[in-house]
Amino acid sequence: MNLKSEAISIEMLNKVHFTLRGEYIVFKDSLIRKKLRLSNSIKSGEEKYADKSDRTLMARKMWKEAVSMIIIKLQAYKHNLQI
Repeated sequence: MNLKSEAISIEMLNKVHFTLRGEYIVFKDSLIRKKLRLSNSIKSGEEKYADKSDRTLMARKMWKEAVSMIIIKLQAYKHNLQI
């Protein structure tokens, strides 16, 4: 088995069409819902109150949003393979 054949690329993650409704991932083609699971270390804390004057909190907020979106896309991709 080649390791490159098992790697997931961003293009593969972007091909999964879904929307977020509350704490659920809803797939557009089948309308199947799956509960979203985020790590406690990724959930936003004081960052949600960040404004542009506090650069450290804004950077942490943007980082957490980016990591959360990748985790959501990975969960959607994994669930889409099981369907």
